[in-house]
Amino acid sequence: MIVFVTTADTEILALSRAARDLPSGFPPLKAVNPTRLPQDLAPESLAAGASIVLVRLLGGRRAWEGFNGLAVHCRRAGIPFLAWSGEQHVDAELTAASTVPAALVGEAFVYLQHGGVENLKQLLCFHSDTLLMTGYGFEPPVPLPEYGLYHPACPEHVSLEHYLQQRWDPRRPSIGVLFYRTHWMSGNREFVDALIAEVEQQGCNVLPVFCYSLRSTGGPPVLRRL
Repeated sequence: MIVFVTTADTEILALSRAARDLPSGFPPLKAVNPTRLPQDLAPESLAAGASIVLVRLLGGRRAWEGFNGLAVHCRRAGIPFLAWSGEQHVDAELTAASTVPAALVGEAFVYLQHGGVENLKQLLCFHSDTLLMTGYGFEPPVPLPEYGLYHPACPEHVSLEHYLQQRWDPRRPSIGVLFYRTHWMSGNREFVDALIAEVEQQGCNVLPVFCYSLRSTGGPPVLRRL
């Protein structure tokens, strides 16, 4: 079994979707959010039956009190243990706590930096083949856009020009919908779809945009163009 511990619920959702398309006979996957685990849960219970333990923490090792215990248990039990930051940057402490070569931890982190269901599927196959010596095969990580337009009735990577031609009426009032890229990548889009449908039923144009963050860019360029 592969145990994946992550503080991101959207990542758990994406993992559940990725697991549906794994090859026949692939090791079972257990994905959990450590903030929802009992505080007294023993690390050997969390890692019971695990062939690999993967951990991704937003806020580093201090974000979860059980991290050190799990890392120590895996090291003693000989279970491959890999840990990464929940952000886009490498966390040296988490890399150092891993029990496999740092180069392997770094190579795997690229899949997580790009994110998305398909990249997570390939990450799982990557770990299975490199650490468990299976032969499922895996593809390299594929970059995903930092921002973009989304509408359930449009192609996955619709351009602004195409969107405006197909779904925009300049006579109508317009409403923008901005949501996190993690929801788009994980397939957690039902609430966005419902909001889009409601706005359009009210007779308005809707411009649904996903992005990673507003902190450093001032917003996606697609918004600044309008």
